[in-house]
Amino acid sequence: MCINSRWWALCLILCFPFACSAVAAPSSPAVMTPMEAAGKLRSLAQRQAKLYLQARVGVEQGSAQQRLAESIAEFERCLPIVQAAAQSGSAARSARRIGSEWESFRKALEAPLNGPAASSLSAEAEQISIAAQSLAVQFDLAQESPLYRLVDLASRSDMLAQRLARIYMQMRAGMGGKAAEVDLEQTRKEFKAAFGELAAAAENTPTIRANLEVARQQWMFFELAVNDREKSFEFARRDVATTSERISQIMNESALAYMRLVRDAAPAVASNAGRR
Repeated sequence: MCINSRWWALCLILCFPFACSAVAAPSSPAVMTPMEAAGKLRSLAQRQAKLYLQARVGVEQGSAQQRLAESIAEFERCLPIVQAAAQSGSAARSARRIGSEWESFRKALEAPLNGPAASSLSAEAEQISIAAQSLAVQFDLAQESPLYRLVDLASRSDMLAQRLARIYMQMRAGMGGKAAEVDLEQTRKEFKAAFGELAAAAENTPTIRANLEVARQQWMFFELAVNDREKSFEFARRDVATTSERISQIMNESALAYMRLVRDAAPAVASNAGRR
């Protein structure tokens, strides 16, 4: 099949991304755990930088700005949960770092696009993601159930997809150079590894497996769009925007599904402990 035909086929599918999805609309649990909140901060920083760049280069500008405002509000809901849980040691230092970086990062999100501002924004997104990653790992290790590992892995897969899209948008805005190429390839490899581990998990239910299959298909479209650098395929930028958002939705729903498994398993664990 020639590349034009392939793109035409993909466009038909991408125009109807929700038609055959197994993913229900995301619904947040009544109480978000500190690990979930840290994972969300890790993803949201990359997503916000992506949406900022996307809006400034004119890719689905209206929806990008709306989603950016929503993600800012979500970040500010998650941050106090993390700060309340991280009271001492390295966890407290990471939480303070996120809070400090967030003040300048949010201001940068409101600034007009220019080279220095975009570079600074991307660097701050990285710093927040690194600090949130440290917290997510610490909160994960404090849990007894190995299912928390899958919750975190789904959240991390979301972050990696958002990071890849952010780097792509940065490059399409004419910034990043060779360093961005290296980061893009490294992020692509990390996503494939994380998603492969997630897809192979023995704990996956039929619904989760169906959701991950949708994510796998979206990743195929996403990766093809990221690989396209030809000026004749300007709509590749739009496809990166839409598929990265779709993968984010699926990964968030998958993380919630794993949390439901954690909560369903908790009574059985408590009952067994009581009988010993």
